[in-house]
Amino acid sequence: MTCILIPIAAKIAEYPVHPILRQFGYLFRFSRNVSNLSEQAERLKTLQLHVNQQVQRAISRGDLIEPQVHRWLSSVGQIVKQVEKIEEQSKTSRSCFGGFCPNCVTRYCISRKSTKKMKSIAEFQEQAGNFDRISRPAPLPGIEYSSSRNFIAFDSRIEATDQVLKALEEDECNAVVLHGNRGIGKTELAKEVGRRAKEMNLFDEVVMAVVDPKPGSTRDVRDIQNQIADMLGLKIREESDSGRARRLCLRLKNEKKTLIIFDDVRERLDLEAIGIPSGCKIMIATEKENVWRAMEDEGAKKVEIKALSEEESWSLFRRVTGEIVDNDPTFKVVAEDIVGKCRGLPLMIVSVGKRVKHRKIEGWKDASRIIGRLETKTGNLDELLNTYI
Repeated sequence: MTCILIPIAAKIAEYPVHPILRQFGYLFRFSRNVSNLSEQAERLKTLQLHVNQQVQRAISRGDLIEPQVHRWLSSVGQIVKQVEKIEEQSKTSRSCFGGFCPNCVTRYCISRKSTKKMKSIAEFQEQAGNFDRISRPAPLPGIEYSSSRNFIAFDSRIEATDQVLKALEEDECNAVVLHGNRGIGKTELAKEVGRRAKEMNLFDEVVMAVVDPKPGSTRDVRDIQNQIADMLGLKIREESDSGRARRLCLRLKNEKKTLIIFDDVRERLDLEAIGIPSGCKIMIATEKENVWRAMEDEGAKKVEIKALSEEESWSLFRRVTGEIVDNDPTFKVVAEDIVGKCRGLPLMIVSVGKRVKHRKIEGWKDASRIIGRLETKTGNLDELLNTYI
């Protein structure tokens, strides 16, 4: 009996007299405490499974899991392992007076651990009930998602890209206008500038909105606001136009540095109506000279996007159609004629190239005749571009 009392007495001697009964209680309630711990652990496992299911559903929706939920699941996983270890230890400590004396100390320690662990489990159960939300919608990818794979680093395009980036780095320049004919590749270059600007850490956010996607169509202010808000991960709940503009303006002011790219602009934008704060850097891609003229007095810088050179045009067409233009002189003659009629417009060259790529020589000649006829008939490339792009 002495062997039993000495270790226990040594342990409880650390406590005041009135908690002594509680210390003995750990020993005499060993089985009950371990059993209660197992029951509470099973309930926590059920709750853990429920939270995990919610997390998986959120991930499948593309949502971001809240950090406190990640921490909770990680901590719960650890405590479940600790409980399993306590349960395993308890199986080897079932006898005391009928076995070896040291088991009494082990049982006392296990029982005490079980009681403390149950308090921790209760806290985790309460935390799970207090989650405001498991996840939140992830902001849509920025310009890196929409960056064009069609951008080809020709000398003329590298030069234009560098000009735009240099202008955007200037503190006094708040707007850059990319001007060029339809089909010249303004959209692709704008995306490339946005991607480069993000890589260079010139801006924390780069977002892009298409103002007028095709001839004859218009996009209202709300649609433009929604495009920008989507890329910023912003939910605009205000109903009034002024309220929506103020909400977007507030978000953009809170961002450290943001570049807003407006593509396919046909007329001067009312930036205040959209919700673009003064001082926010913007880039506008347009084929309309009057758009830049309207912003010239405000210090907007224009970068002219020129047609591809003959060498660049031919290189692009060969890239699309493959080796056939080099291997067959007949195809090469017609190809040179087609490329010449495309006037150095990248979109035109790519579109025509894709159409004739797998055709016989007659198809190539037909394409050349159609391009020439439309060019002569219209005097400009609008109908031609509508036909091939």
